[in-house]
Amino acid sequence: MQKINAYTTTADDANEFTNGSVTGGQSPTNLVADWFNMIQRELVAVVTSAGLSLDVNNDNQLIAALTGMFPQTKNYFSEIAAKGSAAVAAAQANLGLTASINGLYPVGAPIPWPSGTLPTTGTWAFMQGQAFDTSAYPQTAAAYPSGTLPDMRGYTIKGTPASGRTVLSYEADGVKSHTHAASLGATNLGSYSTTSYDYGTKSTTAYDYGTLGTASAGGHRHETTTLMDSSYTPYYGNFGWPSGAIGLKANGWSSNLYAGAYTNTNGDHSHTVYVGAHSHTVAVGAHSHTVTLGSHTHSLTIGSTGNTENTVKNIAFNYIVRLA
Repeated sequence: MQKINAYTTTADDANEFTNGSVTGGQSPTNLVADWFNMIQRELVAVVTSAGLSLDVNNDNQLIAALTGMFPQTKNYFSEIAAKGSAAVAAAQANLGLTASINGLYPVGAPIPWPSGTLPTTGTWAFMQGQAFDTSAYPQTAAAYPSGTLPDMRGYTIKGTPASGRTVLSYEADGVKSHTHAASLGATNLGSYSTTSYDYGTKSTTAYDYGTLGTASAGGHRHETTTLMDSSYTPYYGNFGWPSGAIGLKANGWSSNLYAGAYTNTNGDHSHTVYVGAHSHTVAVGAHSHTVTLGSHTHSLTIGSTGNTENTVKNIAFNYIVRLA
């Protein structure tokens, strides 16, 4: 593009148009066709570059082209948002904001949000385990390929360990394995006596045993021995044995004999005893007992206590994520 002086020598000292001056001896600027053609080509290029076709009946094509090509900052780039998510994504990519919000916070990163209402600027979602449109929000889909946002309600974020876990994997709550030490000291409680109590005299219940008999028995015999001389004359009053006295032999008598005699065995008899109804009286008397407890131990059971889950001091936030 050139100023008019490139096409004629009748331009003024500033290389612009002039009406000329008769008294000053300056001619007016010649209206050269080449300059007007140059201007026309420049204006047409603006309209066609905006994707518009020249329309003889539309005198606003130039402003439409400029508006489309240059969003108005006074409208906070609403022209881009009005063209849809693809236009927004393209604008972000052109500005280097493809994976971030204002170049600072990556799309897909959970953000603690102190409200139950989503931000009104931009497209956001609470992270509650719901599915989202991966085609409409490709940048979010890059972070969550499954198309489902994690449910962050009641959960905290933990750095992925060096091994054993993958990104976005779930881990249930738990307590690290540990033990407790507990013991009860042995105590010798010694010996203790119960309180003395006099139970007095107690009687048994009376019972009639009736008349009881002994067994029939008692029959026996007695043996006597009589010493005689050879004429069978007994010795009376002599408590000694005469000289030469011998015993009775199986085959005859000797000159001095002794003979034996026995009573019969009659005499078996029994006795009848009347026991009768009676009872016994037992004196218990005042007394006490001694109990030895001795040295011993007891088993100890530690009861459960605490919350329903392991927690740390915390403040509740809602996790939100940018959809883009």
